[in-house]
Amino acid sequence: MDVTALTQARDDDINALCARHVVALSALGYYPNALDPDSEVARHCVAHLKKVIVAAQKLGLKTVNTFAGRDRTKSVDDNWPRFLRTWRPLITFAEDHGIRSGIGNCPMLFTRDEWPGGKNLMTKPFNTAKDAKGREHHAQAFTCWMAGGGVRGGHSHGETDEFGNTIVGDSVHVHDLHATILHLLGLDHTRLTYRRLTYRHAGRDYRLTDVYGTAVKGILA
Repeated sequence: MDVTALTQARDDDINALCARHVVALSALGYYPNALDPDSEVARHCVAHLKKVIVAAQKLGLKTVNTFAGRDRTKSVDDNWPRFLRTWRPLITFAEDHGIRSGIGNCPMLFTRDEWPGGKNLMTKPFNTAKDAKGREHHAQAFTCWMAGGGVRGGHSHGETDEFGNTIVGDSVHVHDLHATILHLLGLDHTRLTYRRLTYRHAGRDYRLTDVYGTAVKGILA
């Protein structure tokens, strides 16, 4: 979507297209490095992000997703003054247009030499690698949002430590998640042996859950 060329007619066309296909836009996303060490690049990123915010307002949306950025030539602490100078006005600009800002929690790695740390300040506050500086992904814990279809409403299942790094209660393996989704669809994952529901590898047919997985009863209505 070219947010620089949005007109009222184009806005109406986009909304009509969504309505025709029974889908809805939940947010716009733009993921630049607003703290790029090249000040000209950073200015361009900030200027375009503002255009995305204005476009979201025109489309009747409430959220723009992005990420904080980072100057990789400086430490995390040394990035904060510039982060505040850059993002306080951006957040105010978004709020003035009725837009919430969603900040992605991800290192945003684009090349091999960016590990660890990447181009985003908003990642977990430490690195598990020995003697490493910077931050990394949350490799052990993920969040999945589910609704409808027999899912128990208003329920939060599982718990991590305060950093969201390690699971400390009611862990759910990906096989369990798949087994639960199939259960909600009325399918017993242990009986999915039909050709269309398996894939052949190393001489045998694999189910989605292989020989593992248990439906998580705690999230069922």
